[in-house]
Amino acid sequence: MHQDHNIPWKTLATHFLIAPRSDPRYTNKPLNFYPRERPDQARIFTHFSHVLIKTIHEFATTERQKYPPTLLVEKTGDLFTDEDIQTFQKKYNSHSQNDCLNKNNQKVEYWIGRGTDLGLASAVSALLIENQMSVVLTLACHPSIPLATLYRPYPPEHCRNPGWNVLPEYALHAYVFINILAEFPEYCQGRKYKGLSCYRDIMNKLSRHRFHSVEEAFHCRFLDPLGDEGRRGLEGYWYTHEDEEFGNFFEDMGRLKEYLKACFAVMYRSEVLARECGITIPWEMHVATILKWLNVRLDCRWVRGDLEEKWEPGNKKGGGKWVIEYI
Repeated sequence: MHQDHNIPWKTLATHFLIAPRSDPRYTNKPLNFYPRERPDQARIFTHFSHVLIKTIHEFATTERQKYPPTLLVEKTGDLFTDEDIQTFQKKYNSHSQNDCLNKNNQKVEYWIGRGTDLGLASAVSALLIENQMSVVLTLACHPSIPLATLYRPYPPEHCRNPGWNVLPEYALHAYVFINILAEFPEYCQGRKYKGLSCYRDIMNKLSRHRFHSVEEAFHCRFLDPLGDEGRRGLEGYWYTHEDEEFGNFFEDMGRLKEYLKACFAVMYRSEVLARECGITIPWEMHVATILKWLNVRLDCRWVRGDLEEKWEPGNKKGGGKWVIEYI
């Protein structure tokens, strides 16, 4: 589907089967994607990973060229307009209890020194979603605004409090899964794909706290069966994952293509910001994770353990950042 002139979705799909429960090879396993175990399988999956990551990187490079090498950093003033706030709230506040963009964080001075403010991590995600790249690049250039620490604000023992790192991660998982699934049209009809165990795993990830974070609201806005108009007006009422399932992805192909395009844009915009902050997004690890849900063991650096993500504490005043080290 999306970017199929660059990313080999069709070739990748030929190395998968969706095993029916009647298949004797999989009678004791759940209905799911399984690799066909062909001789060239490792090469195909590794090639796919490399091409996908390369495509994200190329789009990020092109995106960064749209803006000046150095952006002017103001000490005071508005980062975005009142209209931007209203537009975002109209889109997402029916899906989220998180008021990400507001009159407080509209001011550049509000961001200074707030390296562990989780609300600002959500605001970074919101700005990336809304393509406010000049804003996030301006913030990244400010010496007293630690956007790098907002990528993952806390060390592993506090990982329940996410940073803006979950935005590209969630987007990639949804993007890969739906693009591969689209190559199996017999399972795209009549919601047959909802019987796949990987579908439940991925949807649980995208909606773990259902409509409470901006990262999840981004996905729910496209995939929520009630849609924007149906959700609006239900103030104070939040569905749990058990209350309502996502709708059929393939009922509205125009909306689905818009969603996949939005996921891809979120990924390369996140890459742009990560580079500006000196962060390496572990794309290989994220691709390996989604393929693992499809029963593939991708032989990449992350899987072999050559790289490790570590928390580097800050000074006595606090702070700290995530760094990636060779081990």
